[in-house]
Amino acid sequence: MYVWLIPLPLFGSLVAGTSLALVWIGVATLRRHVKAVVARGLLLSVAVVAAFLSPFVVDLITRDELQRMAKLGVYAHDSPYIFLAPAFLVAVLFAISQFAFPRGRANTARHWNLGFWLIAFVFTVLNIANWCSPGWCERFGFPFPYSWWSDAIMIINGENLTAGHSLIAFLTNILVFLFVVAALACSYRRSLRRAQSSK
Repeated sequence: MYVWLIPLPLFGSLVAGTSLALVWIGVATLRRHVKAVVARGLLLSVAVVAAFLSPFVVDLITRDELQRMAKLGVYAHDSPYIFLAPAFLVAVLFAISQFAFPRGRANTARHWNLGFWLIAFVFTVLNIANWCSPGWCERFGFPFPYSWWSDAIMIINGENLTAGHSLIAFLTNILVFLFVVAALACSYRRSLRRAQSSK
């Protein structure tokens, strides 16, 4: 089952990851304005609990469809990585955002961080969407396809040319994302230096 062009398990991971990112961003923002140690500790615990709940969000979104398919005699089992990926990826993205956009002036950092998270969201959607006709063929990956399949099977010299996976393309897509983030971070640091030199 697809939601738009995104397979349901990946859509569940997207919803869980987006929700977790919003919670962590909110917690980080509040912690900057809260001085009480107890309140800061409570906010941190909220972030930890949200991370532990993210697999259950994925399960909640995918469970009904899996049960419906089981009643039809089709038993599908999602990879455990689908459930663990949101917390892991959000943690990695959060670390990148803290490193790439260190706090300067609060308003400036907030705008650049927002840009980073929007780029990360769009890049994720582009890479988990099926850019072919769901049910007839699959093509995942942007800008380079890392997984593809088609029911128009073409085999030449024992090699199936209509289906495959490419780890190199997958890693290249990640490098493209990191390159865009690096360019954004350089622009941010340049704006900070200009702001400091103008004082």
